[in-house]
Amino acid sequence: MRIKQITKKIDKLIMPSFRTMSFMENKLNIDIKNKTYIIPHIGDEYKNNLVKSKFRKKLVYFGDLNSRAAVPFIKAVKKAYNDFPEDFKGVVCFGTHHVIEFKNMLMKYKAEEIFDIRPPIEYNESLKKMKESEILLIIEANMKESPFCPSKLFDYLFSNRPILAISPEKNSLNEYYNGKDLIITTHDEKKIYDIIRKLFVEKIFKKQVFKRNLNGLNKKEIIGKYLKITNNHKINN
Repeated sequence: MRIKQITKKIDKLIMPSFRTMSFMENKLNIDIKNKTYIIPHIGDEYKNNLVKSKFRKKLVYFGDLNSRAAVPFIKAVKKAYNDFPEDFKGVVCFGTHHVIEFKNMLMKYKAEEIFDIRPPIEYNESLKKMKESEILLIIEANMKESPFCPSKLFDYLFSNRPILAISPEKNSLNEYYNGKDLIITTHDEKKIYDIIRKLFVEKIFKKQVFKRNLNGLNKKEIIGKYLKITNNHKINN
């Protein structure tokens, strides 16, 4: 396997999570711990805190939605929308490139009116929209284990808005932040529905803005880790 040969020859590896590293070790059957540096993605925030919510009673997603928006998610959203339409108004999606594929999926389950699909937006504008959101959404692929660490998680964290993440049971999302305002559930229709109900009907978050402790995640700290690697300084994971 060519990737295995390349990995053996590389002096240093940078990965965003310990789970990613473990996945690669198991997949390639090699030990890479001693040359792997675990460094998170760089997140950023919109600097103006005087931003009013423009997406009340909606989940807001940034990125590409296609097959990863698994059927249980669409069904749960549709049921929630039908059961408590005054409290939950659906999903806003910014940047769905596979828009035809995704719209066909929505048509199949008669859920087109529940999803507001919008074109991709410039990065700084997306940071502003995150702060204008009530609940931010992450959807990982429906698989047994996710070796990924979504880069949008870090932008979401700096927005200080609640996050709903739909992910495999084994995931990397809690490696950097495990506050109660990051809710993680699996691709299970009933579980997703129940959480949407708690978020929008029971309003489990009385406040929508959280002051998060994000030590180790600011840009200067992360850039510093990269500089230490390039200067041949060993860093402590």
